[in-house]
Amino acid sequence: MRTWSGFLGCAFLLLSISLIGSCNNQERFIGSINTQSGTSLGRGGWTEEIFSFGNGRGELGLPQDYLFVMDVSVSMKSIINKVQRAFNDLATDVDTFPVNSRLALTYAMPADPNNFDKLHPSVKSYMGMEYEPGFLRLVDTQGVIRYREKVPTRAKYFANDACEPWFQPRAINDDGLGCLLAALQSDLYGYDCESGRTSYVQLNRKKKGQGERLFREGAFVSIIYVSDTHDPGCSSVDLAAHRPNYETLEAETYRTSPGISGFRVNGVVPLKASTVCNEALWGLSYLNPITLSQGVAIDSCVTEDYRSVISKIASSTALVTARFELKGNLKKILTVMVNGRELSPGDYGVDGNRVILSGLNRELSYQIIVRYEQIY
Repeated sequence: MRTWSGFLGCAFLLLSISLIGSCNNQERFIGSINTQSGTSLGRGGWTEEIFSFGNGRGELGLPQDYLFVMDVSVSMKSIINKVQRAFNDLATDVDTFPVNSRLALTYAMPADPNNFDKLHPSVKSYMGMEYEPGFLRLVDTQGVIRYREKVPTRAKYFANDACEPWFQPRAINDDGLGCLLAALQSDLYGYDCESGRTSYVQLNRKKKGQGERLFREGAFVSIIYVSDTHDPGCSSVDLAAHRPNYETLEAETYRTSPGISGFRVNGVVPLKASTVCNEALWGLSYLNPITLSQGVAIDSCVTEDYRSVISKIASSTALVTARFELKGNLKKILTVMVNGRELSPGDYGVDGNRVILSGLNRELSYQIIVRYEQIY
């Protein structure tokens, strides 16, 4: 499948309805996607759907949702200190994250597969640990307050209020502390099983069961694992045997948050054995979904400048793989047009009811028209 990162350049930019005055200022815009632009039934029994990807939302740009899945175990102390310094710097940085970005943080802490309100039996826990603010939820002020109430003997580890579950990159809490820093508070307990692939899928399933989305419609989703080990992080036979693969990570994301524009897994994780981290690698299990989703992998055991690391991950979303979900029940693709040019079948992919285009540049504008036959 070929990519379309600079598809015929400026000429096609001017064909799309956007706020671009000329090709010289296109870098000001991030992009957008609208999968709700409508369908029409043709006389020949075909259905046509029109999608926009690019600058349709002006300076707001393509929504970008970044979810940090953090290992907050005791061995992470030195790494978390570096991440905290980076988060503090990023709180005043206007250029790191694209416009219309928002951030959230959850823990790589798996739940009991039969009861998402309880920790997985393999997790080493203390009384009340299931109330930790990032256990199968996004860290927010409500979760921090609940933890203090439920576990008063350990409330000192969560002395600061957090923010809303999702927040802007430069947002601060009521005390002037950056929301990323507030979300990263932790007691650094040695819970042993830092199973981020499992906890991420469980978080999606929990949200789905509650009738809630995890990500915004139209958003490009970036998952960022930060750990000194790999999933499952412990010798649990059950967690190792049931680690969700990349296909499951992706499928559960789209199932919980239909209409997102793309999905990518990134990791600040060990890339090889290291005496710095000195942790088991468990088959380098994060690298497979990172590779398959064309994400960024950076070695957490040798990295010192986490600000640059996070900036690299944030900037990597310029070229994206977008999936355009059809409203009808797909039987056969007839044509796919990008900015007026018909693609050959090798230029796009099909996954169930989705048409896949790789290498779209979110700083450019695209109109995608899909004509297909439905199953009635």
